[in-house]
Amino acid sequence: MKFNRILLKSVTTPIAPIALAFTTITAGCDVSPPDEDETEEEMAGDGDGDGDGDGDGDGDGDGDGDGDAGDGDAGDGDAGDGDAGDGDAGDGDAGDGDAGDGDAGDGDAGDGDAGDGDAGDGDAGDGDAGDGDAGDGDSGDGDAPVVLWSQDFESDANIGDWFVEGGMWTFGAPTAEDGPGAHGGGRVAGTVLDGPYPGQGGTLYGRLVSPTIDVPEAGEIPRLRYWQWWQVGASDSAGIQIRVDGGAWKALYSPNYAGAATWVQGIAYLGAYAGEQVQVSFLLTSRGANNEEPGWFVDDVSLEVGPMRLGPVDFEEGWGDWSVSSGDWVVGEPDDVLGPVAHGGDKLAGTMLTGPYHGQGGSVYSGLLSPMFVVPKDVSSARVRFWNWYELGPSDAGDLYLRIDDGAWSKVAGSAISGVGGDAWAQRLVDVAAHERRRVQLLLQLTSRGASNTFSGWFVDDVSIEID
Repeated sequence: MKFNRILLKSVTTPIAPIALAFTTITAGCDVSPPDEDETEEEMAGDGDGDGDGDGDGDGDGDGDGDGDAGDGDAGDGDAGDGDAGDGDAGDGDAGDGDAGDGDAGDGDAGDGDAGDGDAGDGDAGDGDAGDGDAGDGDSGDGDAPVVLWSQDFESDANIGDWFVEGGMWTFGAPTAEDGPGAHGGGRVAGTVLDGPYPGQGGTLYGRLVSPTIDVPEAGEIPRLRYWQWWQVGASDSAGIQIRVDGGAWKALYSPNYAGAATWVQGIAYLGAYAGEQVQVSFLLTSRGANNEEPGWFVDDVSLEVGPMRLGPVDFEEGWGDWSVSSGDWVVGEPDDVLGPVAHGGDKLAGTMLTGPYHGQGGSVYSGLLSPMFVVPKDVSSARVRFWNWYELGPSDAGDLYLRIDDGAWSKVAGSAISGVGGDAWAQRLVDVAAHERRRVQLLLQLTSRGASNTFSGWFVDDVSIEID
């Protein structure tokens, strides 16, 4: 199969393409899917791993070395304020807290808070999870995806088996002055619809729980697509979790902090749970005494299977099959006073479009997920091409990760960015030819460590996949 190459608009200051190879981090890394063991933000960490839980099973472990975060569950309570650690996260079990703000490593995220510590600078993990070949499909331009069910929360009578644990979440029309309107229709699921969510100085939990999902086979790329709007306090956190057969909750993604105060697309990939019965939940943890933030809102949820489209995409028509795992990434027209104009057209994907990306003194992660795509068989070359522009704080960094068949994330060699990128768009090339007949996905992760950031961020445009 052959795809036409995408001709991209030239820039004023030509910059040579940056060719990227892959490296797999092998220091004790688990090849099991990170969805079972860590949040997307927890892929890069190797600080010190203290973080004592204050729930029912502490599950804390200190690590000496740069190994993986261990095999244990992260805990049911708050995991504490320590750094996430270079070593093992411990073998303890946990309870029903939040996925947390810290970096738990490669261990199970559990039900508790993963902590507020610094996730560090480590690598994501390694290896292919592998379910065998992904088939003979192409990169996602074939048949349209199939929606197995959807939920827009427009009627109490049609909510089905969605339910709430622990309070805060409700269904209806949002009316808070600083909150959103519905993404579609007039109703949402949200944490208090007419004002800030509660805060009383202690820890409050509110969980929105999906119906039971029978996960199709991994080769169909099963995923839960949803739209979310969140703006939560600096001491609070928001985590998307999953459980199998009514068991313990484990972290998938954690938006975690302030948010961009706009509707963004999320996609939870479920291939690692093929053949299982699972539920997905949206857990908000409130710790502040006097909260003034609107909260977390979810709308237009659907379970889908089938091919996804990596590119070509210029974001002019919105998100496509790209999504946010955490943090500041949004799609739209940028404020060119603080950052770039779009590389082509008017819109792009970027970490905040009207001001600096967030910084709050600890590590804050912002993850942009590509669609999952299949590299065809019998190709002589296959690569992803995209353009990026960046201006980052001196302690911040951007990294590109890749995973195969819902497996562990591996950092792409030579992909790290830092500082200022010359105030110009640069082309990036990622070789994926070695992964023919496999499901491939990319993650662009910005790590912010500064307390008060004044820098524009990371911006991406004009993505294409080229196959010969």
